[in-house]
Amino acid sequence: MEIEGPAVRVYCLPGPEGINLLTHYSAEADTLLRGTPLGLLQLALHTDSSAVLFKGAVTIQGDIELGQRFKAILSRLQIDWEELLSRFSGDVFAHKLGFFVRECQDWWRHSRGRLQHNAVEYLQQELHSLPLRNQAEAFATAVETLRDDVARLSARIDHLYQQL
Repeated sequence: MEIEGPAVRVYCLPGPEGINLLTHYSAEADTLLRGTPLGLLQLALHTDSSAVLFKGAVTIQGDIELGQRFKAILSRLQIDWEELLSRFSGDVFAHKLGFFVRECQDWWRHSRGRLQHNAVEYLQQELHSLPLRNQAEAFATAVETLRDDVARLSARIDHLYQQL
């Protein structure tokens, strides 16, 4: 993995005891994941890695299948970030920062859900740009009925044409 910004390269070597992380490695890497710290974090956290890759935040060079396998391993990792941070900053600061991050995540989830709900409601009720769910379902049913009616009419016309 090559982390842009601070320009750090980390080599991940799988072994019988797990994955060894090295800062220097003499051989050529089979796969290179290159991106910003945020892009690599998004790649590890998202189940759909194609969205992160298509945005260009992360690029993969070399053996893509191997890169996907490492991505799957990274997404299953459960790292206690508070514990790691506490080694450098102390327990109190790490705990308060972890609490703050969790609160921000909760606020973002709640705010995103409310914003989505309010936007849909505004587009449906105020602007009348979007149909209500029951209206959309009724329209889809009417289209299916019309399609079936046209198919029957076409078959009937073909049948009458062959009789002539």
